[in-house]
Amino acid sequence: MSEMLVRRMTQGDSERAWKALATLKPTGERRGREVAPEGMNAFLADDRNLLLVAEDAGRPIAYLVAYLLDRVDRDVPMVLLYEIEVSPSARRRGVGRRLVDELTRIGREHRVCKIWVLTDRGNEAARRLYRSAGGSEIGANLLIEWAEETG
Repeated sequence: MSEMLVRRMTQGDSERAWKALATLKPTGERRGREVAPEGMNAFLADDRNLLLVAEDAGRPIAYLVAYLLDRVDRDVPMVLLYEIEVSPSARRRGVGRRLVDELTRIGREHRVCKIWVLTDRGNEAARRLYRSAGGSEIGANLLIEWAEETG
């Protein structure tokens, strides 16, 4: 891997951001939901949406999606790390860690009270990544979902 660049995508990066997600997340994993360039532009227009992309020699190798959220009980926000994807050829090379470190830096800029993520107990790779970046596993949470109709 040559010089890796990690950067936050902004509204002017819609095409590059769309390409990264379309390249790194196969259609089958999106449950029929395609990433549309117009949707990406709207997503990036909201400063509370965070999309970080790692590139190697100009090609996307990883991305991270997170959301800056207000809290009802505090006057500081928190961050939900929603999704991280690293191409198979770039795994176990510190790319995911660089993305999480950049998210942590952005969190400090916004003075967030915490960054949190949900993952499966069986996803040892994700758990190892989050622990290596300073995250702590707390409790035995259960995820409850209200999913859209799939017809």
